[in-house]
This record gives sequence, structure tokens and C-alpha cells, in this order.
Amino acid sequence: MKSRLQALLQDIHLPDGRTGGAFDWDQIMIVENIGRVPAPVSIAGDFLWNRGFKVLLLDRAGVPVYICKCRAPSDVWLRRETEIRALLCADLRLKYVIPWTSGIRTDEIQLQISRYVDGSLYDTLVPTLSLAGWVASIRSILQGANLACTTYEELSDTEYGKTLHTLDVAEPFLKDLASAGVSRSALEPIEDCLRRTTPVRAMVQHGDLWPRNIIHDGESWWLLDFEYLGETRVPLYDVYQLLRTCVLLRHRQPSGAEPTWFDCMSSGDPLALSTRELVRSAAASLGVQADQAMGCLACYLVEITGRLLRRRAPAKFCRSFVTELEHVGTAIKKGVDLEAVFWGN
Repeated sequence: MKSRLQALLQDIHLPDGRTGGAFDWDQIMIVENIGRVPAPVSIAGDFLWNRGFKVLLLDRAGVPVYICKCRAPSDVWLRRETEIRALLCADLRLKYVIPWTSGIRTDEIQLQISRYVDGSLYDTLVPTLSLAGWVASIRSILQGANLACTTYEELSDTEYGKTLHTLDVAEPFLKDLASAGVSRSALEPIEDCLRRTTPVRAMVQHGDLWPRNIIHDGESWWLLDFEYLGETRVPLYDVYQLLRTCVLLRHRQPSGAEPTWFDCMSSGDPLALSTRELVRSAAASLGVQADQAMGCLACYLVEITGRLLRRRAPAKFCRSFVTELEHVGTAIKKGVDLEAVFWGN
């Protein structure tokens, strides 16, 4: 396998002017071997399309300098991500946001190569940061994500910026959720909330902005996994995804019990207050009003839950989002004001 990888790497031109063929067999380390390439069976959905393996390319001292994702040539998600990252990393404004990336594909295998970032995954940092440090990190990450998204809008041929109705976006997912057994009594109040929301300007979103897709090297916040960039264009989707996962990480109990984001935000503790301020700040920077932001929140919860079900994500993972969705729907039905919980004063 290593000899085949060496042959494949010959056609990759690295930023330092060399080709990937400069790495000898003892500088190639296969890691995270998830499964055969190509897979022995076809896979329904796309949650398991990351079947394959990763490769570290080491320098002469044994230090990782590049990392490769190796998957089947038919993996459209890796192909799409490679194209997006290669496009964006060439923009100097994103030099310290997206690692250098390139790729190649043959009849047997598809390979993405990117500069290795030596740092810590954000999910390990979130519980350890002071509240002020966490808020500062969120602002920096969102700034980088917004720059990546707006740059993609500028560089891609797709026309963006049109207005959208959150109900139009959520409607197909609402039908999927109802078919999957999510309570109609919870979905109907959310649907009513979406129906009342005024149109918003469509904005490209990263689509998978959660802490395990972010690395901090001590100076910069690096964003990874751009497979779903532009798949959703609902404003604040990335903001809600990042804030929800971070708040739950900071509320994680030793027992493993996990509250809902709604419960955490309803507490009104310093973390909830800071999170509300982050929502308000992000919305203001995008020209989104409070009522629109709540419609975008409802749409985010519906869309992400629906997308996970479509991707055949593990039931345990989906359950957290379904529970969140049901809590919010039930709260709306009881007359709870979402703005009071997620927006504040």
C-alpha cells in the first residue's frame, strides 16, 4: 500500500516546490484505518462515507508535516471538500484559517493532502477555558468561519444573497422528522414559529462547525471539514451549532448526563448570559433582527436533526438533537418566549 501511495503522491505539488514523491516509505504512516477502499458494500446515507484511512507524512526527524485522507474515488463528499479547501486556502486572507490543501484521484483511490496542524482539538479546550477566554475564542472562530464563507461566495459561480423563508428550508425536514416519529405536538409549534418569521438574506454556512472540526495551534484557530459548505444558507446556523456544542461541553457532568441546550440557556447563569450576548453580536453583524434570529434557531434545530437522520447517523447521536427539538417545541407550545431564553436583553 505504501508503494502505491508513493506513486500517487508523485503527482502532488507541495507548497515548498517538492512533490509528494519526496517522502520515502518510512516517512509514511497509516493511521485511523476505518475500512477498506473501496468499501466491500455500498453505504446508505453519507454518515459513513469516511470509510477509508488517514496517512501522516513525516519529515526526516519523524515529525508530521502533512496529513492525507484516503477514500474511495466515488466519495463525492471528499472530492467536494478537497475542491473547496484548495480554492479557499489559496486566498491569502485565509492563510491562517484553512491549512494548505490539494488532492488527486485515480480509478482506485482518492487522496486529499493538507498541511498538518500541530495543535489541540477545540473540544478538549472548551471545558478548560475561563468564561472570558471561551468568549474570545468563539469570536475568533466565528470571524474565521464568516471570512471563509464570504470568500466562497465571492469565488464560486453560485449566486448567493437572495432572501429565503426559513419555513421553506425547514419544510422537507419537518416531513422527514414526522415520518421518523418525532412528536407532531412538538413540531407544530416550531412550524408556526417558522411561518411567522420574516424572510432573511441567504448566507453560506460552513455546515459542520463544531469543536472537533477546529484546531488551535497556540496562535491560530484552524477550520476543518468543509464537505457541507454552502449546503445550508440559513443565517446563524454555524453560530448556533458552535454555541450549542460548546455550552453542552461546558455543562458536561462526570456521570455523562447531558442537559439540553434549552435547559442550559434557561438557567440564566453567566455562561447563558455570555452565550446570549454572542448570539446578539453575531446577529447584529449580519443584519439579522431578534425575531428573525429565533426563526433561524428553529430552522437550525429542524434542519440539523433532519440532516443527521438522512445521513444515517448513529441513533445515540441523533437522539440528543431530537430531544432538543422536542424540548423547544414543547416550550413554545407552553408559551415560553424563545427570545427571552436565547436572545435576552
